[in-house]
Amino acid sequence: MKVCHQTNGRLRLRISALHRDRGVADRLESALRGQAGILAVRANPACASLMVRYEVGPALRRTRFKPIWPVRA
Repeated sequence: MKVCHQTNGRLRLRISALHRDRGVADRLESALRGQAGILAVRANPACASLMVRYEVGPALRRTRFKPIWPVRA
């Protein structure tokens, strides 16, 4: 996993396991959507990328995220 781009409230990751695998993409999207502070998630298997929009602020810094990786088939 590699961070491709990050701005305040938005993150784009390159994840090789996503490449051309819609099942992995769907599982990652579902797992992240259930996390506190996540506003939107979009996986693109064709590009092996994952975009996450998240809340910015002090409340998020106190949030403990549940582990979601590795995603099992």
